[in-house]
Amino acid sequence: MPLKPLFGCWLLLLFAGGHVFARQEQFQFSQKHGLPLIWASSEIEREQAEFLQSELLNWLDASLPIYIGPSAPKSFFLKLEINPSGFENTYFKIQSLDSGISLVAKDQLALSFSVSTFLEILGIRKYTADFTYYPEDKTIVFPKNFDKSYQPDFDYRALFYPEAYDQSFRGWHKLDWHIDDFGLWGHSFSKLISTKEHFDLHPEYFALYEGKRRSESICMTNDGVFALAKKNLETLILENPGARYFSISQNDGVIHCVCGQCKSINDANGGPTGALVHFVNRLASEFPDQEFATLAYQHTVLPPSEIKPLTNVTTIYCPIEINRGQAIPEDSRSEFVGNILEDWQSVNSKTFVWDYTVQFSHYLSPFPNLHVLQKNFQFYKSKGVKGLFVQGYGDIPGDFYELRQYLLAKLLWDVHLDFEKEMEEFLLRFYGNASEYISAYLSLLQAGQQAQDKILDIYSGPIAQSKTFLAPSYMDQYDQLIKKAEEATESDPLFASRVAKVRKSLEYVYLEQAKYYGKNDFGMFQKENGDWVVPSHLPLRVKSFAKDANQRGIYEIRENGPSPDLYVHEWEHIIENALLENKVENFYVTYLTFPSPEYQGNGPLDLVNGIRGFLDFKIQWVGWYETDPELVIKTGGIDFKTVQIGFLEDQRQWIFPPENVRVFGWRKNKWKLLSVKHLASLREHPEVDRKTIDLKIKKAHRFEEFKILIKNQARLPHWTYRKDKMPMVMLDEILLK
Repeated sequence: MPLKPLFGCWLLLLFAGGHVFARQEQFQFSQKHGLPLIWASSEIEREQAEFLQSELLNWLDASLPIYIGPSAPKSFFLKLEINPSGFENTYFKIQSLDSGISLVAKDQLALSFSVSTFLEILGIRKYTADFTYYPEDKTIVFPKNFDKSYQPDFDYRALFYPEAYDQSFRGWHKLDWHIDDFGLWGHSFSKLISTKEHFDLHPEYFALYEGKRRSESICMTNDGVFALAKKNLETLILENPGARYFSISQNDGVIHCVCGQCKSINDANGGPTGALVHFVNRLASEFPDQEFATLAYQHTVLPPSEIKPLTNVTTIYCPIEINRGQAIPEDSRSEFVGNILEDWQSVNSKTFVWDYTVQFSHYLSPFPNLHVLQKNFQFYKSKGVKGLFVQGYGDIPGDFYELRQYLLAKLLWDVHLDFEKEMEEFLLRFYGNASEYISAYLSLLQAGQQAQDKILDIYSGPIAQSKTFLAPSYMDQYDQLIKKAEEATESDPLFASRVAKVRKSLEYVYLEQAKYYGKNDFGMFQKENGDWVVPSHLPLRVKSFAKDANQRGIYEIRENGPSPDLYVHEWEHIIENALLENKVENFYVTYLTFPSPEYQGNGPLDLVNGIRGFLDFKIQWVGWYETDPELVIKTGGIDFKTVQIGFLEDQRQWIFPPENVRVFGWRKNKWKLLSVKHLASLREHPEVDRKTIDLKIKKAHRFEEFKILIKNQARLPHWTYRKDKMPMVMLDEILLK
């Protein structure tokens, strides 16, 4: 439906050859009343003149003629002009004159921005690369005496979402594209100094950390490293002549060199950023006409106290750990963000932010953070941030990616736009008659998230939020709203398909939570004739979900995660192997030391519920961090010969098998040691794996209770060591055999 007029009533318009004679509040043009021509001052403006002509033709079903020349035409015109003078602090200007409407810009790029802005003033919207909205009323209405200059709130505006791969979408929304703009992007040490080529021959090129040379980072004070990095940069600059920036940044991790020279620089600058900026400056000084960037990330998040980045170095601050459920200026837990930005501004006015706006662990799971986006961008602007790289789903069409990327693109240009109005219009035009139900669904998600004072993390998901906004009571309400949306669009295949994608997000939550709930309500198992079974409809739902995901181009369920087809395979493996026969199923288990609050699962019975733990540490596992698991199981004198305990090994998540396990039996008012198992030394093991430990027990029937003491690893092994991390031990099924 068309927008309601934004201006007051206009007076009668009289035309002769396109000229406007009568005074009025607005200009009005249509095929019936006459159309203006498009005036390009020279051939330089022709491309944008033709683009404007094309878009107006799509809307008005009429082609406006293009006139090219320095002299003003006699007809009313839409003028396009590039004029570098007078645009020191602005990109372009749009004015309405008695004889026409003028779009004047400082350069070719700014002129393209002015054209899309003008089209938006007329009510046209580019919601996706394939969906441009044109008002139903085919009338150009533009205010008289309009005079406005435009400039963006951020100088650099990059968006990493599916539609950003499309040049027409980027161009319309005035977006930069980091893939083209950076000749070397992101974490780049491994690209500058190849571990494969140099580690064995020159271990001194790499970080000395915890007494060993580590391939994860480089020594930033080594002259050989500098010479090699300079040579490789020279090659990259020649190979990428159009690149604006080259990133010189640590790899993704906290390993950094603490050799004598690096440590000396770091000590003088208050932390590891000292050696990094020293290294970046040294390289940047060799290429004074080239712009460079470096990440303020994890251990390099704070600026150095003595060294300042050179003028051709941009800092990109990455606040990866903040709460995404509450706006930064309104959350005391995120107060540090402002402090860090102010500190960086004091040493480098060229500061960008790498903002994270989606849930990377579950691309399809609901992530209610839309309400914080505008306030966060306004906050960044207030702190002097010059550019934003907004990371989303990349090229994967995740949950509500269409709405997210559109709103974010608009905010990157203007942080003070009418956010609610833009979202309302998008929902109406993208979901049709279902818009009110989709809007209600988004509002309920937000209300559910805000009802709990719990951090919304970019590595959250259906399990972590199963007691908050994805709890069963909320899931039922979401289901009802989406049913209404489906009913409202059942006669329109396009809108129905868009609603179906929203439904698939809820379906994904259901499937993930079914594994978590297990034999409880909403779980994947149900009793039939006294036996636990997987209902026949569940594998069909999994396959249907995967088929739809494949058809929509969702080739990855989560960051570095399985494809839809592999997701089906994982489910098939779970269905085939999850159920176990356990003599103490649902026996009484008491914790002597409690697991970590976020890894308690469904309680102590998760350890004896007859379900094997999966490879996802959030499902059917119970975890202890910074403490040793100690628990008691009441067996009632049943006989068995072996205690088998399942452990998870996921070294990327700092989850390891324990050092040892001891089992005691309670008899004659005291604990008697029955069995001890010492595990082998840890080895580097990148795959996620489930391990079991068997402990032999003699005459188990003589004991009513058994105490299990598990000794966690004392410290992380050197290949995963982080100063702020400790090993975690995770248990699943305890079997008596």
